[in-house]
Amino acid sequence: MLSRTHTSLFNPETKKPVNKSIVYDIFKTQCKDTDCEETWGHQYRLQKYALPPSLRERRLRWANFLLNLAHTAAWFFRNVVWIDICNSILPRSEGKAFDQNQAGKGKKGWISKDGREYSRNLSGKKESTKQASWDSERLWWAPVLCRGRLHIEVLPVTFAGECPEGVDVLVRKLPAILRQRFPDQTLPKVVFVDRGRGFYTTNTGKMTKSFQRALADSSMRSFMGEDASVQPGSVGDMLLHETTVAWIRRRLTETTPPNSWKETRSQYGTRLREVCKYINDQYDVDNLCREFPDRVADLKNREGDKLRK
Repeated sequence: MLSRTHTSLFNPETKKPVNKSIVYDIFKTQCKDTDCEETWGHQYRLQKYALPPSLRERRLRWANFLLNLAHTAAWFFRNVVWIDICNSILPRSEGKAFDQNQAGKGKKGWISKDGREYSRNLSGKKESTKQASWDSERLWWAPVLCRGRLHIEVLPVTFAGECPEGVDVLVRKLPAILRQRFPDQTLPKVVFVDRGRGFYTTNTGKMTKSFQRALADSSMRSFMGEDASVQPGSVGDMLLHETTVAWIRRRLTETTPPNSWKETRSQYGTRLREVCKYINDQYDVDNLCREFPDRVADLKNREGDKLRK
């Protein structure tokens, strides 16, 4: 079906793609879900979540802490490296690949208003893209964001994961990654991370010994220092690297091969690097690296509530 739809989007005489506004007009006026009366509209899928008051208060305290530091956008651009530890679940069966395809449905889709609750219009189970099973394989990778450039480090098959041992490996790789990206430049020394258990202990917010040693040996330091207790655990909408992770995952979904369960680790790694190049070429990564102070101000204005997207 996808191949037929793709072909129909090209003018058979000129071989050029049909203007997307014409396609959207057809969606809005002629297309509707089975058993529905209303035509499609590009709208959000049903989702329900909220931030509890206690978390909003903690996020607001963190915003005030950051504002008191008075760092400028230029300072963040020049000095900060944003990193994280991520992974992908590679399907190893056709069934697993189907489950992941359903889970990859976006927040919005072409759906009849009265057909939003049909299973075909709902997102799939996110566990299929996050939890390994007998018919899948986990591949670890890390986004490294700095000075208007994104790098994706594909981590070895022996990588320990999001734990102190994994953090030790990743942080020790940073100097070489940065030298490759920014040759003949004074390298940034400040690392900004979330409060993942490899970086900080969950209950106290104290830096793990592995993170501490790896930073020292790499001549780097953490933005939040050895005590990140003031930083809430749920601030994904604030962290710049989380934005790049969303970009990466969206592009990975868009470029998923038809028989994804046959894609090897090496081929997936190549696709990750192609995704990285695409993002650096097509997205405003430079401006993203200057955006954190604006996000902090927005968080303050919203009294700790979730940022608008």
